[in-house]
Amino acid sequence: MPSGQDTLLLAGTNDLWKCSLAMSCAWRNTTNANTCMSAQVAGYQHALAWSATNPLEIFLGNDSGLWRSMDAIGETGSVCNTSDATHFQNLNSGLGSLAEVESMS
Repeated sequence: MPSGQDTLLLAGTNDLWKCSLAMSCAWRNTTNANTCMSAQVAGYQHALAWSATNPLEIFLGNDSGLWRSMDAIGETGSVCNTSDATHFQNLNSGLGSLAEVESMS
């Protein structure tokens, strides 16, 4: 996805991984779902989308519903830092019963 003068790559597996082409594409695990759970985001990522008008807004669908980042998952601290959770918003609470988001458009 475009990000100013950079391009961000995102890949979802059990966790969501991110790298910046401008920063030599060092992959970072942004969710750590099976280890420290610092981002408090569930595992098994299935769907990913971002806003064309605001590329900093990223949506993530996984086994426990829908999540959003308003800062392109701008984690800068150490791995498993408690601040990781500030980069994600849980959108499930106001949507009723929502589980396993597998696609979005």
